[in-house]
Amino acid sequence: MVLAAGGTSFLSHLLGSQTNTGDGYLTAAEAGAEMSGMEFTAA
Repeated sequence: MVLAAGGTSFLSHLLGSQTNTGDGYLTAAEAGAEMSGMEFTAA
């Protein structure tokens, strides 16, 4: 299954990212989802 919930670039100084807090990922994790492929970054 793929979760398309936006990003988690909060406080990364990326233009327009001040509201990308990763709430979708938190909700999925609380529901028991296993996270995979989270190591990708733009830094």
